Amino acid sequence: MRCTANSGSAAKPTQNAPEAAQAVIAPLDRTEQTDLAQAARDLAERRFSARTEADGINAVYRELSQRG
Repeated sequence: MRCTANSGSAAKPTQNAPEAAQAVIAPLDRTEQTDLAQAARDLAERRFSARTEADGINAVYRELSQRG
C-alpha cells in the first residue's frame, strides 16, 4: 500500500497491501547490514593489529630521526 500525496489533497492508499507492508518492513530488516558489518569487523581483526600499526609508526619516526 503506497500512499500518494498531491499538493493540497489527502493521501490515497493503493490497493496492494502486501507491497505496502514490504515497503515499510524492508528498511527495518537490518539482518543483511548486520551480517556485512560483522564480516567487516572479522576481516579487520584478522588483517590489522595495533602492534603492526605501532611498529610501522615507530619505523617512520626512526627513519625521520636518522635523516636529522
